[in-house]
Amino acid sequence: MKLPWVSSRYGRGASYAAAPAAPAVALTDEQKIENGDVGGGVPWIWLDANKINGSDDTGNPSDGGAVSSWASRTGSRTAVQSTGSAQPDWESGEINSLPVVDFATAEYLTVGSEEWTADNFSIFMVINWTSGYGFVSRWAYTSGERQFALRHNILYTSDNGTSTRTALSFTAEGSSYHVDSIIKDGTSYVMRRDLSAHASGTEANANTLNDATQYTVIGGQLAEVDGGAFLGSTSELAELIIWDGTLSDTDRDLVEGYLKDKYDL
Repeated sequence: MKLPWVSSRYGRGASYAAAPAAPAVALTDEQKIENGDVGGGVPWIWLDANKINGSDDTGNPSDGGAVSSWASRTGSRTAVQSTGSAQPDWESGEINSLPVVDFATAEYLTVGSEEWTADNFSIFMVINWTSGYGFVSRWAYTSGERQFALRHNILYTSDNGTSTRTALSFTAEGSSYHVDSIIKDGTSYVMRRDLSAHASGTEANANTLNDATQYTVIGGQLAEVDGGAFLGSTSELAELIIWDGTLSDTDRDLVEGYLKDKYDL
């Protein structure tokens, strides 16, 4: 439809075309992750120490306060700890003016039981991992099920802790914060630290992880079925993002770049 004729300084009877639409504002990498544009969907869990309630900083504890519940920024999952002596502390302004959750060796959080095959996964962390055993682990309630644990310098899988199959060994370094990522694609593993290739490996056993009901432990590992023999770590975690699947190289670069820029690493 033609616009009405109007007078203008260009002459009587000139016409104007409609004003062009404003250019679309490009999404930030953080927004792309929130929108599910990375990894084929939103992360399985996304824990941000500056958003303990999962949405903003209004739910953060006071400096040194205990963390009993840490909500994911995506989905409805929450990492919890009801025992006061096992709750990690929230520390403000630890890295690039942003907070961290500080785990002692006896402190950990768990994510409720659900099915997760973990045949493929992508784990991203900004962490100062000082010492100790598992930091992210996945353990089944029933015996004989496949499990995995990411420890200070090794990621391994096992059959209920009885037959360990080393999957990936890497250099332990706990003197500063790093962006660490580990991608599992079938039986192959690749780790990068601070956006650079760091280690790779292949599982010695080709069996896939079982999709039995399991639970996730953050801050340690449970060495036996049903929560026995907890083995913790000393670590400070600023952010943890996990996808239940293998990210592409492009998506991996995006997530690592987001974390690197955010924490100035």
